[in-house]
Formats: sequence, C-alpha cells, structure tokens
Amino acid sequence: MIKLTGFTLIEVIVVIAILTVLITVPIVSFYSIQKKSDLDNSFQEFTSALKMSQNKTLSSEGNSQYGVYLDTSVFPNKYILFKGASYALRDISQDLIYFLPQSVEFFNINLNSANEIV
Repeated sequence: MIKLTGFTLIEVIVVIAILTVLITVPIVSFYSIQKKSDLDNSFQEFTSALKMSQNKTLSSEGNSQYGVYLDTSVFPNKYILFKGASYALRDISQDLIYFLPQSVEFFNINLNSANEIV
C-alpha cells in the first residue's frame, strides 16, 4: 500500500494568508514612520529658516531685512529665505531655496493675503 503525504489546498492558503499579514504589517508601519519623520524634519528645517531670517534681520546683516517666502504653486512645495524688505524687492542672488519632501505640503496658509514672513 502506497501512503501519500503532502499538504492540502486549505493548509497552503492558510500559510500564504499568514505570511501576507506578517509581511504587510511591517511595511505599513515603516511607511507611517517615514511620513512622520519627514514631517518632523521639515518642521525643524522650516523653523530654523525662520529663526535665521530673524537673526539676520536683528543683526542687520548686509544692512537689510530678511524673510521667508512660502511657494505653494510648485510640487513639492518650497520656501525661500530671501534678503530684502519683501519677496518682490529681494536680492535674488541671496535666495536660499528649501524643498519640502513630497509627503509634506503647506496647507491653508493665512498670512494676510501674502505668502511671505518678513
């Protein structure tokens, strides 16, 4: 008598389902951790640019004011540290441009109908 051994179709499907769950959970967790990290890093970089413009203005570096312009018309969004009394009157050669990661954007900005902070 020949004895056949092996796995049934149900057992194979159960094992594949378990492996799928075990692989999916870490990937989803990594993705959410990456998004939070991008947001935290972008926030720190943006606040550093604001503080730098404030420090340069208070120290009268280059005998000028400094500000930060938020550009939401491009993707990914960017912000520009500029030298001048306003973004329109800035010294373009002094611009420092910072791009946000694709997972982060400026949203619902209310700066009195301007996208700049001087």
